[in-house]
Amino acid sequence: MSTTEKRRSKIKDRRNGQSRSSIFDPRSSSAFTLIELLVVIMIIGILVSILIPVVTSIRRKGYAASTLAQINALRGAIEAYQGTYNAYPGPVPDHYMYQVTPGQAPLPLNMNAANGSGQMTMHENMVLGLMGGLEYVGGSVSYNPANVGIGPRSLNPASPAQHTAFYTNTKELSPGFFSDKVDNAGRPVPTCFDTDVPEFVDRFDQPMPLLYLRARRGAKGVMSDVKNYGASEPSQLYQYDVRQYYSYICDPAGGSPSSGILIGGRIQGPFYDLAASKPQSGIGDPKSGGTGDELVDRKIKGVPVVNYAIAYFRDPSTSLGNITNEQGSPRAKDSFIIISAGPDRLFGTADDLTSFGSVIP
Repeated sequence: MSTTEKRRSKIKDRRNGQSRSSIFDPRSSSAFTLIELLVVIMIIGILVSILIPVVTSIRRKGYAASTLAQINALRGAIEAYQGTYNAYPGPVPDHYMYQVTPGQAPLPLNMNAANGSGQMTMHENMVLGLMGGLEYVGGSVSYNPANVGIGPRSLNPASPAQHTAFYTNTKELSPGFFSDKVDNAGRPVPTCFDTDVPEFVDRFDQPMPLLYLRARRGAKGVMSDVKNYGASEPSQLYQYDVRQYYSYICDPAGGSPSSGILIGGRIQGPFYDLAASKPQSGIGDPKSGGTGDELVDRKIKGVPVVNYAIAYFRDPSTSLGNITNEQGSPRAKDSFIIISAGPDRLFGTADDLTSFGSVIP
């Protein structure tokens, strides 16, 4: 064998040896070690912990943007109704919210009541105005759920008329009673005191009813409170009144409306969790609460009377001074207000989405 051939043979043997050692030597394996695997898992966990809040925040912003679009669409429908009838939608008079049971004039017949109560909300009243649902039958005004969506009808038997619906998206309506609970058949289980007239729910993943308040145009003051809480005559009432949505505020355990324990089955308290320097907080029962706001904290016969609802609904651009509820000015004076609970699902907090803009200017 020549010298060249011997050299080539040695190189070949060396290569074969390296190939065999790479197969049998565990140190040369390309697989992950346990430590490397743990490091990778830890990195993935860190990335997931970072991404989940980001994704959740993006989703909430998407829900909020969609709900604001919904509120603006409803505003347009309400303004169209006002342009047609020179009134904001709702065939039932303001001061009958939460005071009269279905079938007792002026509330229509054939409304079913949740929890044995007959109170309806102004929001349900708005749906009847924008989308219809009432008809004049046998000398009485009657509610027919099959009519919701076809548009409002004239309730004057001497002048019958049918208007097309001012808002047509029935998919945004609750099935009837607002509830976050269902029975075994999938039917909503009432958790509060509204009627079976549907209401619009917002576009969050845990939908809540939108609140709708209609101002008493030309009325004085901000919010009907303890001074005139039992009033029934329109002349005794102020611009806005929590009784227009009070039927959503209830305590199922107590069996009667309370100071905002639940709305639709979800805990809503406390109603005053904004900073004391920003007292626009709370839309609960005006019989309870307090903020140090001159427009809120009052005394009647020496007894302190406080009202979170006034703090929320008063116009924050007006100077307080010694202004009283009776002399104050509300947000959206002589108009209307729509409120979504916002991303935190709590009414009366800074992130509420409303038709009047930001809760805290």
